[in-house]
Order: sequence, then C-alpha cells, then structure tokens
Amino acid sequence: MVFGVVHPEIANRQRYIACSGWANGQAIADILNKHYKDRNIAVGTPGEGYKPGWVFPEGGISIDSSKAVKATGRQWIPYDKCVLDAAKSFETLL
Repeated sequence: MVFGVVHPEIANRQRYIACSGWANGQAIADILNKHYKDRNIAVGTPGEGYKPGWVFPEGGISIDSSKAVKATGRQWIPYDKCVLDAAKSFETLL
C-alpha cells in the first residue's frame, strides 16, 4: 500500500489490511463468462464455492479492513471490477 509511504503522518507505523472480500477461481470464471460471452472460458460449476457480494464464509477467516478505509477515506474497489480490470489489461496479450 503506497498510502503509508505517501502519508507517514497518518500511517504512523501502523499496519493496514488491504482486503475487501473473498472469492475463488469459480467466482472469477463466473465474472468473466458474464462479461466475455464471446470468449471460450471454462464454465465450471457456476455459483459454487463463494458467496454473493464476496463475503467471507461463515465459520472461517474474517478480515476487518475498516481501519484502512477510515485512514485513506476511500472504499475498496469491488471484487468483480478488479477481475474485469485485470482481464482488460490482459486483452492486448491475446
């Protein structure tokens, strides 16, 4: 996170967790298949292994990154947008 270097007076040697949610490979396939219908992307088992909204599974690990949101004043980029932004950056390599 560049924030700590650029704003040392706010970061004050603190540690920040950069995480907005949880998903798996199936979630990535579902996102890509929804937005890239003309591509040959493995379908797998749609909707399996992750929860809507990319929330952490119950009974498993849970991460609270609100400290970073509060310090930076910025919300996280949604998981599906991150996946699509990454895919778009790779399009030139196809």
